[in-house]
Amino acid sequence: FGPILLSATPVPAVEVARPMRLRALFAGSPLGTVGIFLLGSVYATQSGMGAVFGTQIGLTAAQIALFVAMLFAGALVLQYPIGWLSDRMDRRKLIFGAATLGATACMLGWLIGDAHRPLMAAAFFAGGVTTPLYALFLAYTNDFLSAEDMPAASGGLVFTFGLGAIAGPLVTGWAMQGLGPFAFWLVLGATFGAIALYALYRMTQRPVVPVEETESYLGVLPTASPIAVEAAGAWAAEQAEAGREAEAEREAEAEREAEREAEAEREAGSKP
Repeated sequence: FGPILLSATPVPAVEVARPMRLRALFAGSPLGTVGIFLLGSVYATQSGMGAVFGTQIGLTAAQIALFVAMLFAGALVLQYPIGWLSDRMDRRKLIFGAATLGATACMLGWLIGDAHRPLMAAAFFAGGVTTPLYALFLAYTNDFLSAEDMPAASGGLVFTFGLGAIAGPLVTGWAMQGLGPFAFWLVLGATFGAIALYALYRMTQRPVVPVEETESYLGVLPTASPIAVEAAGAWAAEQAEAGREAEAEREAEAEREAEREAEAEREAGSKP
């Protein structure tokens, strides 16, 4: 290793993202910032308190394992339709719909008690919208940022998500101790409801971004590192820009084709 370490090898240039204050991040995208904080609470509660909830209501070890697995299996299935819709409609409406589905699933989990199959269904849908919502908030925030600000914003969103992840299990643990194990669903449902209501409110405060001007949906997990999120954001910006350039080229080609056809018709009409 000595010759390698002593060799005159140039250090690769690394572009460092300029930091973005949380206040600036909130000013750029209030829904993205508040929503991802609340979602951090949801994700950490599901991951950290799901097994505790299962133990307190008397599930076996195998049933607890299945319950936790269903929280993540839902995300595996629902990310595809949500991601497809994300690039074709107002993302605030999709955020509202996904959060409402999560709140409804939590209400179902609270009402049914420990009935096995309905409990697993509630876990499937409550967990199923969590990861897609994370990607939705990242993509929605990027819709209002320049390409230069996206890496810094991604780091700020990951930090904000982490703050929510700290608060979620603490609040849920306190609620479960005072109100019983099914407060697990109440806290999750209330948080999903807060996301849905805030998305509904933000629809009245800012005009919709045209679909053709939005960035690509980011299929990243909440456990992704800030570097991975930044890389995904940069890729999404490049994909969106490439798509817009391709669309502009197609429109220009269609205009040229129409001009050629019009010219051919004029020439044909001028002949005796």
